[in-house]
Amino acid sequence: MANGLRSFIASIAKSSPPKGPSAAYASPHILKLIMLLDKRESMGRIALSKALEVGEGTVRTMVKKLVESGIIEVDSIGGCTLTERGRSLAAELNGFIVSSSSLDLRSLGIEMPSHALQVRAAISNTSLTKLRDIAVKSGAEGMVIFQYKGGTLTFPMMTDDASATYPEIAYQISARFELREGDTVLVGFAERAVNAEIGALGAAIYLFSS
Repeated sequence: MANGLRSFIASIAKSSPPKGPSAAYASPHILKLIMLLDKRESMGRIALSKALEVGEGTVRTMVKKLVESGIIEVDSIGGCTLTERGRSLAAELNGFIVSSSSLDLRSLGIEMPSHALQVRAAISNTSLTKLRDIAVKSGAEGMVIFQYKGGTLTFPMMTDDASATYPEIAYQISARFELREGDTVLVGFAERAVNAEIGALGAAIYLFSS
């Protein structure tokens, strides 16, 4: 993947966590903020706070960090917008996380809200536990992982053909994502939908960086 996004992710992951109650964010929140601005072009701090479901103090800290990094700029009237560098990073991010959607996981016995990310990256069985751990540490309650391999949607370590064993889930994924060979679908789930998404983003960051 492109070095620009990789370097940026490494920089926010390695930076010392800010202290205080208004700093309850991590790398996935930063990426989600960039994704929000990429889709909506401009947002104020209050709107970002509601979309991210974090306090306004947290958003102020995140915005300050991104302004200092040259990723966003702030206008007193127009709100926060991506800079040219920010748009470039967003384009790279969109080339890795190509689509996202909620999924109904009740056929797997999971009643909680979920958020699925289609990512352009292959996985190995040895990384599955790590990805789930990262998702949980990032805020999700858990994660299920699918991969499109050999023209078939697989559920690694469970089945080589998800459409035969878990047809409801396979149908949802096939209907919502245009899968390519080697694509991975990371599905975080949590009591709050935003935590499911943040958890999935945390796993995506690890997969991108590894």
